[in-house]
This record gives sequence, structure tokens and C-alpha cells, in this order.
Amino acid sequence: MTKSPKFAFIKARWHADIVDQALKGFNERLAELGIAGEVDTFDVPGA
Repeated sequence: MTKSPKFAFIKARWHADIVDQALKGFNERLAELGIAGEVDTFDVPGA
């Protein structure tokens, strides 16, 4: 049995609009590559 990969995306809230676009692009790229993994997102304060 093959498990789906797990990813952690840690993002700062300092420039949330930019970082949120990076997360969106990350998820889109995973989909383009056919990687159906679990992405846990963690928000952290600061830059």
C-alpha cells in the first residue's frame, strides 16, 4: 500500500497577500504534477 505524500506549508502573515498566492501556486503545481498529497498549512506571525 502506497501512502500519499504529506507536505507542510509554513507561511508568515506579514505579507499575507503575497504568501497566500505562493500557497495557491504550490497547490496548483502539485495538481499539475499529479501529486495528490496532503498539505498542512501553518500560519506564523512575523516576516
